[in-house]
Amino acid sequence: MFVFESSDLTTEAQPEEAFFKRAWTFFALTLAWTCAFWLGAALTGLGADTLPGLLLLSLGGMSPALAAVYLTLRESDRSRRRDFWLRIVDTRRIQPVWYLVILLTAPLISLLAIATRAVLTGEPYSFEHALSLSGQPQGLLLLVLAVFFFGPLPEEPGWRGFALERLQSRWSGVVSSLVLAAVWAIWHIPLFFIPGTYQQYLGFGTPGFWLFMASLFPETVLMTWIFNNTRRSTLSAVLYHFMLNFTGQFMDPAQGFAGYRLFWTAVMAVGVILISGKDLGKD
Repeated sequence: MFVFESSDLTTEAQPEEAFFKRAWTFFALTLAWTCAFWLGAALTGLGADTLPGLLLLSLGGMSPALAAVYLTLRESDRSRRRDFWLRIVDTRRIQPVWYLVILLTAPLISLLAIATRAVLTGEPYSFEHALSLSGQPQGLLLLVLAVFFFGPLPEEPGWRGFALERLQSRWSGVVSSLVLAAVWAIWHIPLFFIPGTYQQYLGFGTPGFWLFMASLFPETVLMTWIFNNTRRSTLSAVLYHFMLNFTGQFMDPAQGFAGYRLFWTAVMAVGVILISGKDLGKD
């Protein structure tokens, strides 16, 4: 729990009801913007392996941040605008122990998933993919940059930096997380129809599809818990989202331990709720 600075609080110029409702305006703008580009890519068959397809993917993926910036500049007072930008770049909001939580949680979950799969199925995990990437510094750097700029950075200023705090102005951390996760899941659906994306590789309606969609709910609970305990740091959400995506790519999702990873993510999410309460550390 932390005592927020005055700029961290909903201002008198923004009544609670209006502040809460802006989350729904944000969701509508984000989904509309995304569909305009991602459905275009899906209907034309332009995939991530083509320049036009990559451009459509990028423009659609920027929608959460663009919607958040637009609404912040248009509807917020000066202190709220300043607070929005500071929470993206201010490293001091995150205490050292929370940096460890942010950086180590996703790798720990993957290692637990790998170990569980090995014990239950007798199938050892192959580290060939991870070792191959480790031996290619340039390829690893490109992966880091791609993962960071195509996901965490353009998404989190919107999902956590804008929508989450508005949902939590009325609802508990758990309820806010479940609502946000549902919208986040819907937002991903067009990706399952765009050639060359990870989601298209999983396939729409397949077991992989349902595992992916279900995983967003406990992951969102963990991200809300981190967000609330780092003084509403959007940077913490960006870094944690990066670690989720990077760990998945680095550990090779093709080896079939997604179900075990979902299990351990859910276990950790339930543990966090039991320890921190339904508000997930919200002051």
